[in-house]
Amino acid sequence: MPQMRRPDPRSLCVVAAGIVLVAGTASPKPPAAPAAGPPAGGAELTAAEIRAAQQNLAGAVVEALGASGWTGPDGSSLADSLPEPRPVPCLLPAPASSAGSGSTPLPPGARRHQLSLELTGPAPASAESARDHAQSALLSAGAEMLSAHTPGPGAPPEAEYTFTAAHADGAVVFAASGHAQKLQLRSHCSADPGLSAAADPAAT
Repeated sequence: MPQMRRPDPRSLCVVAAGIVLVAGTASPKPPAAPAAGPPAGGAELTAAEIRAAQQNLAGAVVEALGASGWTGPDGSSLADSLPEPRPVPCLLPAPASSAGSGSTPLPPGARRHQLSLELTGPAPASAESARDHAQSALLSAGAEMLSAHTPGPGAPPEAEYTFTAAHADGAVVFAASGHAQKLQLRSHCSADPGLSAAADPAAT
């Protein structure tokens, strides 16, 4: 009957070391947690700050494209000054228990508003050139580009060249077609009680 050979202790050490190495590679370290972003709940802009930011951006666009032919939301000429932004109630999604769909205003006492400023301009000689001039003016005034859209070849005259940007108190959209130019600014929602009065100086 043949005798069994004892394993070499050195070979057992090599095998054990291999097992340790394999076990070590089977459980990699978890990735590091992403760095924390800026703290939430920063101070809201006041009505005066929102109004000033919107007037600054609107003024930059009108100056870049020429003030002739531009009108305010009520159709009146800009004349020597820009129209005042108007307050718009902020809306919340309807509660799940409510019938129907859509949005409902916040309850009284917790109402928040945003300021809206909308201008309409005349048909430009070139919709693409008007968009590019407005884009340059908005970026120079401190807006941050979000997107730009150029219609494809063969697009009809009503197709719009658009530019969308963010700014300190909200968003701005410029659109130009063969028929008209449009500028819309909307602020973030604010609970500042002076916001409504910003569009109606007589209320202060």
